[in-house]
Amino acid sequence: MLYMDMTNVENPGGNAPLQVRTIWRVRADRTYQVCNPAETSGKQIFVYTDGGCGLLRCSQGEFRLEAGSGLLFTVDTEYQYHPEDDHWDFWWFEFWGEPGCAFGRSYDLREMPWIGELCGRAFTLHPVRAEAAASCLSFLLTMAEHSVPRPLEPMEDLFLQAQSLIRERLYAINVGELSKALHVEPRTLYNVFRRYADCSPKEYLQRYVMEQARRLLSRTTMPIGQIAAELGFSSQFHFSRCFRDHMGCTPSQYRRFFRNQS
Repeated sequence: MLYMDMTNVENPGGNAPLQVRTIWRVRADRTYQVCNPAETSGKQIFVYTDGGCGLLRCSQGEFRLEAGSGLLFTVDTEYQYHPEDDHWDFWWFEFWGEPGCAFGRSYDLREMPWIGELCGRAFTLHPVRAEAAASCLSFLLTMAEHSVPRPLEPMEDLFLQAQSLIRERLYAINVGELSKALHVEPRTLYNVFRRYADCSPKEYLQRYVMEQARRLLSRTTMPIGQIAAELGFSSQFHFSRCFRDHMGCTPSQYRRFFRNQS
């Protein structure tokens, strides 16, 4: 064992949805091995790893807890844990109440580096303001649950696939080809774009093409005829007419405006 500290409140009290009894701060080496018996008190544990790696076995399964991960589990049967690396640094919360997220799920919290700070804040508050520490834990658990990818609705998934195809094949795709590539009827595609983009597929494609046109005109010196060909237009005249209809000016006027601004 390298380091251990804890705060304990015998009777947390208060009206918070969670009651935090004990918070441990542990920095362990390979000699650290713990086996705890089952409890019937309804106690729940959340562990957040901020360094190294640990292995935990409980009634919900076996979990490898790497840096940036969190685990919520219940202690209805015997549970064991130990480092699986040269060291394991973690925060350990023992609490009662309704956590609002799933037990036996390992949460990937690497995109939330401030979680460790929040654990430290809860640790500091716990001996003197147990309810405030419980609020910190409640927020932590809420963010953990929000980190779980939400299953996409079929229509939302279809819209994201359509967006991806448009980005990949912008200069060689139209609404008919898009429908065929996605294996859906044009009417279905229309309904999807109306729902998620508030426009028709054709309008979406036109807007996206014009966005690329504006980018090429303002950020490159590529000739306008070459831009027209790059974007799939049959001629520079066709491109200029479409650009003027959407932007209210010709491609040349748009480019001159940006040059004058620089």
